[in-house]
Amino acid sequence: MTKRREYLEARNEEIRQLRRDGLTLREIGEKYGVTREAIRLVCKGIPKPDLKTYHEKTCEVCNKKFTVPSDKKNNRSCSKECFAKLQKYNNYKNGKWVNDMVDLKCDKCGVDFQKSTKDMEIARHVYGQRGLDPTNKKWYCSRACNMDQIHSKAKDEFKKAAKMLREYLKEAKENING
Repeated sequence: MTKRREYLEARNEEIRQLRRDGLTLREIGEKYGVTREAIRLVCKGIPKPDLKTYHEKTCEVCNKKFTVPSDKKNNRSCSKECFAKLQKYNNYKNGKWVNDMVDLKCDKCGVDFQKSTKDMEIARHVYGQRGLDPTNKKWYCSRACNMDQIHSKAKDEFKKAAKMLREYLKEAKENING
């Protein structure tokens, strides 16, 4: 091998090691006076270094310590489950987290339960957008109670329609037999 070839092999190995150590293509290129593209070709197959900054935080729900990258440094919970618990009982109003809960009674089974004002505002808004009167909105303790109420209404309407159809057919039969 020629001296030039040996020099390039040694330099390329140094470049690969610098890339593995976390330097960017631009930083390596500036050090050796080579373009970023040339460095990229030498470092083919070496994954990008992790250039993120990490922050140590404490979960507000379970007090567990967790680490997040800088783009998620505002996270207040360690997991989706903790975040769901945090969201369930908290409303974000005027730049502050508040715990506004309203006591309600289920319209189906009569059980007392609580709902956040945020959830109630969202439901009323959706109810109003459907062209319905938001003041007549009924509240249920669970999805099961809500679905039971919907199905019982549908059954009642079906029974009324069936009764009306039977009466109509009876009258039509009488008119034909006449």
